[in-house]
Amino acid sequence: MLIGSLLIYAPALIWLSVFDFSWPAEGKLLSDAFYPFIPGDLLKLVSAAVLTGGLWHLVDRKK
Repeated sequence: MLIGSLLIYAPALIWLSVFDFSWPAEGKLLSDAFYPFIPGDLLKLVSAAVLTGGLWHLVDRKK
């Protein structure tokens, strides 16, 4: 999942840095367009890992 997030963020950040949309402000690309999404992505990664581990445990118990 981490690799998938990086594959999404890399082109998006390049797009925002190359084309001038007047947002984000000069020198604020990471703080405006990347850092705000890190907590949500970390929560998503941790919840996916916990749920996957728990579900595999249930599947193994049913065998």
